[in-house]
Amino acid sequence: MTVASVVARRARLSGSWRAPALLASGLWTLAMLGIVLTPQMPLGVTVMGLLQAAIGAGLLTRPSPFPPTSRPPAPPPRSRCPEVIPAPD
Repeated sequence: MTVASVVARRARLSGSWRAPALLASGLWTLAMLGIVLTPQMPLGVTVMGLLQAAIGAGLLTRPSPFPPTSRPPAPPPRSRCPEVIPAPD
């Protein structure tokens, strides 16, 4: 997640709170490697859950790249077999 957030920031895919939330979640995941062995594990899991919820909210509220009236391009038509091969007798 940390790498994904750095790539998103460099590509300027998100100028709002979504990229920093992804970065915080990635860094917290790395921090959890040390926190999991301490008595602070329940707090660490709670923070991680909140960061995951923030990523989910970011995905749900992300604007669509298409205007509401347009549709994505249709897939190309499927090719048909030029002839049917008869079964052997």
